[in-house]
Amino acid sequence: MSTKRMIGWNMRQDLSSMYRHQERGLRNSRASEGPDDLAEFRLSRPQRVLRQTLHLLNVVSPKSAVHLATYLFMRPRRKKVTYISRLPEGARRIEVYHGMCKLTAYSWGAGEKTVLLVHGWESHIGRMLPLVTPLVGAGFRVVALDSPGHGQSPGLLTTMYDVGEAIYDALVQLGPVHAVVANSFGAAATMTMLAREADVQPAKLVLVSPMTHFEQHMNIYQRLLGIEGRLEANLRSQLQRRVPMPLERFDVGEAVTRVSSQGLIIHDIHDPVIPAQSVRQVADQWASASLMETSHLGHKKLIANANVQRSIVDFVSGTDSDTLNRATAHVRAIR
Repeated sequence: MSTKRMIGWNMRQDLSSMYRHQERGLRNSRASEGPDDLAEFRLSRPQRVLRQTLHLLNVVSPKSAVHLATYLFMRPRRKKVTYISRLPEGARRIEVYHGMCKLTAYSWGAGEKTVLLVHGWESHIGRMLPLVTPLVGAGFRVVALDSPGHGQSPGLLTTMYDVGEAIYDALVQLGPVHAVVANSFGAAATMTMLAREADVQPAKLVLVSPMTHFEQHMNIYQRLLGIEGRLEANLRSQLQRRVPMPLERFDVGEAVTRVSSQGLIIHDIHDPVIPAQSVRQVADQWASASLMETSHLGHKKLIANANVQRSIVDFVSGTDSDTLNRATAHVRAIR
């Protein structure tokens, strides 16, 4: 496999800041970069109180503690929906049926080919809006989805499996879908779903700052709240009961070996959440994908970068072997 690594551009309050800090590493053998102790994290006062409460509860009522820990893990903070006033011109609100729920989505353009935009954990459609106008301008129909428990979509508790199933429902109802552009947690939910649902695999996949394994999500959470020992084991057991597949199968590196789509992975080498090495390992295992690395854009600024946008549009639009070369031609140093 030929992997292009071009260096250029650059988780409620109790959970949301988890993703603002450096990811400390994957459990056991899945090692990665990160601070050596929790002192590296700056916990807010609510987080410190929550951490102390959880530990006290674990002493007096371990069963209650694991239920609280499970609830907190599965409940994303619903950020205030401020993106409505920023919707690009021509937005049409649509619904995606997911179980007994109707998820909120918006659609733009009338192109023959559809591109689905998928946001990350504790985010919403607003994160993906910078891609709408460029993609519509390139002749695509663009649909952006609020995942379960996020944005304007209903739901309180959700999991990576549930979000993946919502993306599957969107692909079926919107289909055929030419490309999916997915960010962070949304990228992991998308890829692990596509690995078990070959009938909806799109021609093109773009993963932006992709979470590469369930353990990245889990480790940030358990280390921030000091969850270990029996509480950790019980938490994992409770989480496993809530999804119909082994937690270790939520592995993007394994999933890409069962996905036929052509892929483009975009990741920043200074991303404080997802270590660069874990993303490089995924790229090395994905035979039909290329990796583009940026610098000094971190975890949240990639999608808003004009060069990144042009690269995504070029990749999604391209049909020949020079697609990735044209996409990566937009790399510029941003220091």
